[in-house]
Amino acid sequence: MAFVPSKAKKHGIKREPTPNLTSMMDMMTIILLFLLKSMAVSGALLHAVEGINLPNSNSETEPQKHLSFVINEEGVFYEVEGRVVRLLAASFELQNDSLIMFENLNDFLDSTRAMDMELGRETRSKVTLQADKAIPYKYIYKFITTCGESGFTTIQFIVAKEGKEV
Repeated sequence: MAFVPSKAKKHGIKREPTPNLTSMMDMMTIILLFLLKSMAVSGALLHAVEGINLPNSNSETEPQKHLSFVINEEGVFYEVEGRVVRLLAASFELQNDSLIMFENLNDFLDSTRAMDMELGRETRSKVTLQADKAIPYKYIYKFITTCGESGFTTIQFIVAKEGKEV
C-alpha cells in the first residue's frame, strides 16, 4: 500500500534549510562550561604599582588581595588596582625617627574597620604591602606597628618571583 505524498512534495515547494537552534544552544553551553572549567583561578589579580622595584623571592605562596598599600621614598599610599589613590604618610613622617606610628594610616585603618562593622561585613584583619626594595626597614617597621595597633594582624608582602621581572 502506498502512502499519500505530502503537499510540499506534491507541489514541489522548496524551503530554505535553517540550523537547529536547540543543537546550537547545547553546543554553546558545552563550550562555555569547558572554558569555565579550564580557566585558571589561582591567586588574586594583583597589579604592580609603577615605579616600585619589588624585592625578589622564591616563595611559592600565591598572593591574596586585601587592603593594599605601597611604600616608596615619597611615603605610604593606599593602592587600588595598580593606581596610587591616597597619601597616608608623607616622606617627612617616614624619616622622622621620633614617630613610631603613622597617624593618618591609623585613622584610615580605624575608619575602614568601622565601615566594615557598620555595613555588617566580616571585619578584615589582613593587609597587602608593596614596598620598594630600597626602602629602609624602619619605614616598614612603622607600617607594621601602625597596622598592628589598628587590629590588622596579618601583613602580606608582595614580591617578584626570582627570574621574573614585574
